[in-house]
Amino acid sequence: MTILRWAHGKKSLSHYRLVVAFFNDRAIQLYKGMGFKEVDVFTSSVGNTEVPFAAMTLSISDDFLSQQ
Repeated sequence: MTILRWAHGKKSLSHYRLVVAFFNDRAIQLYKGMGFKEVDVFTSSVGNTEVPFAAMTLSISDDFLSQQ
């Protein structure tokens, strides 16, 4: 949460989006544990392979950050 606190304090950002390879279960579980929600799954070319990715978002407030 330190990076989110920094971004929120520095830029007053309250909405975050990230993209993670869909096969990376550990990262997806970590982000879900932080409150991110999966909002889309799409494929993208990596070399000669189509790889699925998950887009995840998180909306936060000052209250949310103070609880972490």
